[in-house]
Formats: sequence, structure tokens, C-alpha cells
Amino acid sequence: MEWYDFAKKIIRKLTECDLFIDVEIYYIDTHKYEKYEYNFMSNQVEDGHENSIAIRAKNEDGKIFFHSTQDISDRGVNIIIDKFYSDIYCASREFWNSPSHCNFIQVQTFDTGIKDQTFEEKFARIHKTFYYYIDSIDIKNIFIKYSQVLGKTAIMTMNGFNNTYEWSRYQLTFSVVGVNEREYHNSIFSRKYSDVDLDSISEDILIFLTAEELKRGEKIKVNRVFFTSFSAAQLLTEISIAETYFSEIPINAKIANSNLNIEDNGLIDMCIGSRPFDDAGFIQARRGIIEKGIYKGCIYNKFYNVEDVNVSRDSYKDYPKPSASNFIIVPSVTEIKKFMLNSITIYEIEDIQFISDESLILKGVKYIYVNSLNNKYYGKKNLTLSISKLLQCFRNAGNNLTFHSSTTGAPTLEFSSELFDDWEE
Repeated sequence: MEWYDFAKKIIRKLTECDLFIDVEIYYIDTHKYEKYEYNFMSNQVEDGHENSIAIRAKNEDGKIFFHSTQDISDRGVNIIIDKFYSDIYCASREFWNSPSHCNFIQVQTFDTGIKDQTFEEKFARIHKTFYYYIDSIDIKNIFIKYSQVLGKTAIMTMNGFNNTYEWSRYQLTFSVVGVNEREYHNSIFSRKYSDVDLDSISEDILIFLTAEELKRGEKIKVNRVFFTSFSAAQLLTEISIAETYFSEIPINAKIANSNLNIEDNGLIDMCIGSRPFDDAGFIQARRGIIEKGIYKGCIYNKFYNVEDVNVSRDSYKDYPKPSASNFIIVPSVTEIKKFMLNSITIYEIEDIQFISDESLILKGVKYIYVNSLNNKYYGKKNLTLSISKLLQCFRNAGNNLTFHSSTTGAPTLEFSSELFDDWEE
């Protein structure tokens, strides 16, 4: 089923029934609860729209704090999803700093910490998620997800729905990238107990199957390996603490190709780790760790016993000591096309642990394999990896630098197929 037809079926279900959802929001910072009622009303004739869905939300006092009517006769799903996100965002200013979690309908917003932005700039940095409960014969659970940035955590729960997870869950993923530039990516998958956060997944339909469901006799052939920006940032976070391994590498040694640049940069505009001076009073600086594949030194180098005071940090119980400000893999100007034929794309790693000074075990590696016929399969397995092999197999960095934690950021990365040897296992 084409994703657009699939989405239109969702809309038809929305037009057949009225939904009343009680929303209870718990704010972790203030320890207060707020209750709202969301009302999705079908077949409303308002503002000249005959085929529409009216969306209203009330607080505990019965006051409507936003109202929207969406016409679904022309563009259908695009208008519904696009406008609905916008209206929820405009009406949910009090949700800033309070992302939410719930069973079936979910609203998440994130304050970027930057003031005086236009609506489009804020919208491009917002993360929102909605769960729609649709009761039909062949579709039991609809999961529509919009995802761009990470934020703090709060809790939202929904009442009045059966929260059984024994049904298949279908997903449409919509992503917004850049400022004033909307790029919709969509995918559909059917898999029980699914909670997948894909990093700007492909533009065409993805049907996820486990690796065991590959055609009989088909062997996985891999020409290249991709890490999404999210999984690359996970990897960078762990490698950044491998000081024993890097302390034994001579300064100015060639350890990767010239496309690899890793730096600690306290001068990046509008980043959490950026500031004019570090905590020891020194002027903030940019420090290259790896420049054009050449090793330039760690933040703290045991071999030369050198501390870089230009990136000092402290806390209420400690003295200033070397620490990263904005630790990043420097992006290139080239966009990396993921999901190419005969490729593996790793989009999440559940856990990373050191098993020696330079070897890692990657537990719960979630990946998508694309075969020569452009069929895509979902898989998950544990893998081992050495830092030296990771550096040797690096090929290129993309242009989509994204911060997935407060101070660690990475773009999409491309590696040669030699990075992993055990996809056949």
C-alpha cells in the first residue's frame, strides 16, 4: 500500500468518529499537574470547509486555549499533518522545556533556548510526536512521528484508551530540516513492540523485516556502511574517553584519511558549550583533535602530560580541569546519500562498552540493510569494533552536523565495508 493512500485511510477514520482525549501533564521542574481535553470533531462545516476536522483543546476550567479547522478535501494528509503540527505548536507555548510522553497521543515541544526567533525558525527546531488510536480491521494502531531535536524530559499520560501493545504498529515519519525548509521523509513499517527513532530516514517507503526474513539463499553483500548522525554521535561520545589509546599515538601521526576532522570548539554560535572564556578565565578556543586525518592531541594527553587550559570546566565541588566544550566531527559540504544499494545504515546503538584499551563491543546495533534490488530489511545484532579499524575505514562525513546531546555533535558518516566482518554470522 502506498504511504499516501495509507495516510488517507487514517484521515478517513478520523472523519468517521469524534475523539475526546483527557491529557494529564506532569512538569518535572515544578512538580505540578495540568489537565487538558483534546477534542477531534469530524465532518465540521466551519470557515467554508465542508470536509474538515475541527481540533479544540480545553484546560481544566473549560477554557479553549486553541481551535483549528483543517480542510482535508484537497491535499489531504499534508494539510492535516502540516497544519496540525503548527497549531499544536502555537497553542503549546507553555510546553516549552516540557517534552511529553504518553500512550497513544503524544505532544512534544522543545525550547531551543534562543530568543527572538521567527515562527519558522522555532518550528524547524521543534520535536513533536503524536500517537493516533485508530480502530479498524486491518489497522489497529497508527503511529505518526515528527522528530528533529532532543530536549529535556517531562511526562504526559493519556486516559481512556486500551494501551495493549499486542497489535502491529505502523509508522509514518516526517522530518523537518533547516530553517524555513521543510523536507518530508516517510516510511511505513509493521513490527510489534516497535519504538524506532530514525535519523532522517529515506524518502521512499521502507518495509522493515528482520534479517532472518531475507529471501532464502540471499547473502548480505555490503559495499559501504553508514552511521546516521545520531549513531555517529553515540560512537563519538565513547571514543572521546579512550585517552589510553590516543595517548600512545605520536602527535602529527596520520591515522585516517584527510576527510576526518574532529575538534573541540567553544566558538560555535548558539551551542550550549560555547562561551567567551572557560572556567579558568582563559579565552575560549577551537582545538583540533584530528585535522585532515592527522592526530593533533587529546584534550588531555597522558603521553606528553599536557593539559589544555583553554577548555577548562569546573563544578561546585571541583577545580577547573580539561573538559570538552562542543566536541564535534566537523561536517563537509557534501551530502551523504544513505540507503544506497548493498549498504548497511546504522541508526541506533543501545549500548557501547570498552573491552580493551582500543576495542569496543556495540550492543543492540539497529541497522537497515539495502540489497541490490533496493529491498530494505531491518536488523539488530551485537558487533565488535576496534578504534584503529574505525579510523582506517572512515571515508567521509556528511554536511548535516546535528547535536544529539548538549555538547556532542556529528553528521552522517560513511565507512568502507571492511569496518565489520561478521554480518554473515
